[in-house]
Amino acid sequence: MRFLADQNIERRVNALLGQMTLDEKLEQVQLLPDFLVTDAEVRKGLGGVLSQTDPATINRLQHIAVDESRLHIPILFAFDTIHGFRTIFPIPLGAASSFDPTVAATDATIGARESAAVGLKQIYSPMVDVSHEPRWGRISEAAGEDPYLNSVFAAARVRGAQGSDYSAPDKVVTSVKHYVAYGQPEGGRDYNTTDMSEQRLRNLYLPPFKAAIDAGADTVMCSFNAINGVPGCANSYTETDILKKEWGFDGFIESDWTAVAELRACPPVPATPGDCGHGVAADGADAAAKALMAGTDSEMTSTFIRDNGAQLLADGRITMRRLDDAVRRILRVKFRAGLFEHPYIDPAQAESKQLLPDAVAAARSAAGRSMVLLKNQGNVLPLSTAKKTVVIGPLGNDQHDMLGPWWGRGEDKDAVSVYDGIKAQNPNTTFVQGCTIGHNEPPADTNDVCPSDAGFAEAVAAARGADQIVLALGENREMSGEAASRIDINLPGRQQQLIDAIKATANRSSWCCSTAGR
Repeated sequence: MRFLADQNIERRVNALLGQMTLDEKLEQVQLLPDFLVTDAEVRKGLGGVLSQTDPATINRLQHIAVDESRLHIPILFAFDTIHGFRTIFPIPLGAASSFDPTVAATDATIGARESAAVGLKQIYSPMVDVSHEPRWGRISEAAGEDPYLNSVFAAARVRGAQGSDYSAPDKVVTSVKHYVAYGQPEGGRDYNTTDMSEQRLRNLYLPPFKAAIDAGADTVMCSFNAINGVPGCANSYTETDILKKEWGFDGFIESDWTAVAELRACPPVPATPGDCGHGVAADGADAAAKALMAGTDSEMTSTFIRDNGAQLLADGRITMRRLDDAVRRILRVKFRAGLFEHPYIDPAQAESKQLLPDAVAAARSAAGRSMVLLKNQGNVLPLSTAKKTVVIGPLGNDQHDMLGPWWGRGEDKDAVSVYDGIKAQNPNTTFVQGCTIGHNEPPADTNDVCPSDAGFAEAVAAARGADQIVLALGENREMSGEAASRIDINLPGRQQQLIDAIKATANRSSWCCSTAGR
């Protein structure tokens, strides 16, 4: 449920805001990634930090903020805990296949507990972008094409992560993203423009966001894409008119990565940072003014509001009223999060909260609930534990790709491969890779899955000698997630040819396990 305004918090916010200088206000709306954070910036009153997950570093920076900045305002530390922090759950699209919101709620509950243990107090989740575009790599991060299912799962994830009070030591504030209609880019190309009617926007794409807000989500991330020509982080209609006024949202909106910088025309002015593209702003100052006045409260990575705010105020291009509103929203969330009372964690205890037995058991259960059985012709399943079995395929003994495209701080060694899982039940199990799998990250060429048939003969021979065949095929994890759109969503490389070769030469019971992010 939405939080009712706590008048004690409102008084504290207003009292603190009244003491702030202009420079301190501009620092409070600044959100920097870990690699851009300096001690000097923290002493000036930096508002937020993302992607820092080392508990000792988080504690050290928080001590600088609270002990050495003039007004002792704590930092809000954030991270992309999408489907797990240390204990990794099925990707959200997989979890949605369970049609059970408790799967999502449990994922969020454990992800929040593990995130909070290292000093994080905000997670950039849930991602609730309805999408009908399987070529789009980020379809893996939400609940698919149905607005109702997305809405139910959005609310479940918010409640799981925040509980009834996200100031609790094992809870975090959620940031629902990407606001809005990011999931329907033209051509399935990530970051591409979106063009749609008001009817489609309100009936298909806005409902999951409304459900998350109603469930209590107190922060929102505006999107990279443009909607009908207006960028998501400079869109006063979606950010202010709908979200803040129509829905009564009193939390804050942060931009995605360099979304404010990307408002600029190319080539960008100034030339660094070099992100540009939408062409609605002439330069960094213009981008800052458009974003802030549209309703964006916090600027991630780029620093145009901070750097140009004073001159923009002097020129009348932004207002102090709007800047104060942005700062007030950020402070309100920090007070609700209990950061002023409890800004620190115990780094020595952080690791003891990770990968606990109940978390591992819950992730295992969620994986079972998320699998989809398409066909069981001839009752091949369940596999017999008494028969000679061979696992064939590039994903057969692969732990890396089992973690999915947003693996948080999960480690490959935590995962159980298809081969290891079956062999644990049936010692008479062998493995043949058949073809290799690569792990190039976009924008490098990711077409490095099963590029050759050199290992097919060995695979066919192994299949002939087995009673049961398990084919473990699909995509590597780099083929889905951000900036990972695909033109062709068939099995990559020569995997279909591997299936054909096995089928043509081995008259055995066969089962295909396909792992993919779409």
